[in-house]
Amino acid sequence: EANFGPDRRAEEEAKARANKITVVHSLVEALLHAPDTKILSPNAGPHPISGQVADYLISAGIRAVVGAANNMVAVEEGSPFAIARRLLKGGVCVPNDSRINRIGALACMIDMIDLDRSAGLALQIKQVGEDVREEIGAYRDNTPPQVFSDRLAARDWNRALRKKRAIGGAFRNRSSDVI
Repeated sequence: EANFGPDRRAEEEAKARANKITVVHSLVEALLHAPDTKILSPNAGPHPISGQVADYLISAGIRAVVGAANNMVAVEEGSPFAIARRLLKGGVCVPNDSRINRIGALACMIDMIDLDRSAGLALQIKQVGEDVREEIGAYRDNTPPQVFSDRLAARDWNRALRKKRAIGGAFRNRSSDVI
């Protein structure tokens, strides 16, 4: 949608409909076609989760939104944290997209170094398991995953600075969003 002008968009939608493909223009509209959905994976979509979408996800009983699309959660009130907290309070877990992207990056690295397939799969399973455990722990502690991931990034950056593996300024913000 974002890559097409209005004429091309209409042409592509007409092709899809001619092939009996449902065309939707929002996450809410898509979910109306799949009312039993419990896990949503909006990969490569141009529709971030806004406050309105978050409210629908909560009311529809969606339990998790897991995807590798960048910036799945929209910015409201100057930050994605407002929506992340709204989803958390509503019982919807949304792990940060950067954690999901790490899985794909790990798969690429395994291929690049020609690691044995079974050893590579074992490494991926271990990393995914650790990430999932951390994300679920943050969720159970009522810490939005986006906030948790930012805290991990700040912690890792500050650790790299202390060990002289990086150059730059340390995270010093002690607000509720960054440690």
